[in-house]
Amino acid sequence: MVKGESKPHVLPDVYGIDYDVAVRDVMEVVNYTDEDVRFLCSSIRRALRLNDTELLAMRKEELRQLIGEERCKQIMAEINQTLDR
Repeated sequence: MVKGESKPHVLPDVYGIDYDVAVRDVMEVVNYTDEDVRFLCSSIRRALRLNDTELLAMRKEELRQLIGEERCKQIMAEINQTLDR
C-alpha cells in the first residue's frame, strides 16, 4: 500500500513479472494445486500397476517434495489400500 491508501491495490504486470511468484520465492512457499496432487497420485497408481520402480520412485519423491513427508505417507497408504482391493 501507498501512504494515504486504505486498502491495497493490484500491482501492474510490468515486463511480464508475476509478483505473486516473486513473493512465494522469497518466502520459500511451495505453491501447488489439487490437480498437481491428483496427477502425481494417478501416475503413482499407474507405476504400481506396471511395476515401473523407476517412475514410482520419481513420482513419490515429487509428491513428497510437494506436500511433505507425513501427507505423502498418508496418500501412499490410501493408494496401497485401493490397489489391494
